[in-house]
Amino acid sequence: MNTNSQTTHAPSHLREQFQEWLDAFEPSRLHEIDIRPVASLLDALADCGDVLPADYCDQLEIPKGSTYAQAVEEVRQWCATKQGQPATEPALESLDEAKARWDSLLGMVSTPQKDGFILSSPTGFPLATMEISEVPGGKYRPYFGQPVAAQDEWIKEHQDRKVPERSAEDVYWEYVEKVGEEVCADAVVDYIDPSAVVEILLERIDADDLDEYLHDNLIARREWQPRLV
Repeated sequence: MNTNSQTTHAPSHLREQFQEWLDAFEPSRLHEIDIRPVASLLDALADCGDVLPADYCDQLEIPKGSTYAQAVEEVRQWCATKQGQPATEPALESLDEAKARWDSLLGMVSTPQKDGFILSSPTGFPLATMEISEVPGGKYRPYFGQPVAAQDEWIKEHQDRKVPERSAEDVYWEYVEKVGEEVCADAVVDYIDPSAVVEILLERIDADDLDEYLHDNLIARREWQPRLV
């Protein structure tokens, strides 16, 4: 096995995909392994220095403590010698095609930065750096790293950022969208103390309009209201 290549740390979900792929093949069925459908996955783990779990080392009949990179090389060589499958895919691709291939495999979109690409979560938090280098066979291979500086910068920026406080009006219109304005208006009136409602209205209503309204609805109505016998 090649132990001289530079090792990297691959994302955990790629390592889990490799384990799930091996789970489909019992030790007695290793002759059925086909590496072609997982060629991109094997490329991603070809320099992974993380240790493969012991059970999978036993399955591949490689020493316990072997890395994912060593397991990938073993699988490729095994397929090349036992089944005549090529150890590498000779297809040519451009850098843009390689980026699109890795974005699809990782399930996220990488954005360019000074020395490569940055992989971020939906909230924008930097998860990993990705440098893509051309390898023999006309394909590109990614090298992953930890974006410590970018993560620290993101955390500092979001700690300093003040979240605007919601106003009562914001809350009201949120519920209007959920249940309708009429229901919300009635609920707000029931929520507020009547004396507080009066104070709020007195600050906003024209004095002459209020005088006319109170006269029509209190004095005049009382004068015309039939007396109970």
